[in-house]
Amino acid sequence: MQYYRELYLSDTLCEKKEKIIWRLEHNKIQLHIYLIVLAVRGKKQLEFFDAAMLRQKEFSPQKEECRVIGIADGYEEAVGLVAQITADVLEKTGGTELREYFMERMQADEMTE
Repeated sequence: MQYYRELYLSDTLCEKKEKIIWRLEHNKIQLHIYLIVLAVRGKKQLEFFDAAMLRQKEFSPQKEECRVIGIADGYEEAVGLVAQITADVLEKTGGTELREYFMERMQADEMTE
């Protein structure tokens, strides 16, 4: 998984960021943690899902493709973060091409590392 440098987080998770990422990378159970990722297929912009899905064997091949934009504390927080992300991109670009916006930034980050 790749993580956006300026990862969006629920307020309650800010102090736990490194621990949550470590647990995600090591396939540990995390209750009520939702990941907001760039959509891999189709015309969708973003998707979000419970982090527990990462533990399913069927999801393993897709795990490496995940580009995480945000981590939320529960479903409702995830909905709120998606709204915040959309508003931020709209303000910065005048549009709502979220996937394109974040792909460009993440690719630029890869080049500078």
